Amino acid sequence: MGFRKLAVIILVLGCVLTAVGAAAARGQSTPEERRLFVELTALLEQKPLSDQAGNIRSYLFAWLSEVPDIAVVACMGPITPIMEADYDQQYAAALVIQPLFGQAAYLIGNPAVGGDSPAAQTAGIESMLRMYEFMLTQGVPRLSFLDDLLEKQQAGTLEQWVGEQTASCKASDS
Repeated sequence: MGFRKLAVIILVLGCVLTAVGAAAARGQSTPEERRLFVELTALLEQKPLSDQAGNIRSYLFAWLSEVPDIAVVACMGPITPIMEADYDQQYAAALVIQPLFGQAAYLIGNPAVGGDSPAAQTAGIESMLRMYEFMLTQGVPRLSFLDDLLEKQQAGTLEQWVGEQTASCKASDS
């Protein structure tokens, strides 16, 4: 296992543990907080390289770590190829975190769905793909793995693929 992949896995696991502890410290999210979360997630999809993108990601991640009522499931399977690719670290980091935000935005709009559902996991991957498509318009290099996912999305097979990749991820495992 490469150092980069190990570092990302440690980061994700640390974030999950932090989220569990922080969620116990505050109450439920408010409708205004949830609305803002969805808006900022969409903004990152449209402007992932803006000067404020890093601050927005930090805010979204901190909020998601603190609220007890929005439970995302971080499945590494669908994003592992990004971590293993020889790809600019700044772009890879933005792409790897975006599925959590997209998944949470989906769960906010669909509170009866669990974070480990294929629909929620797919929503997270689709959020990342929207971000990637915008990044391409800004001259960011292509990543063949993400191009393949865009093809799956166009063919209508993305949710099936995500379901296969995340079948072993369950809410209780996160």
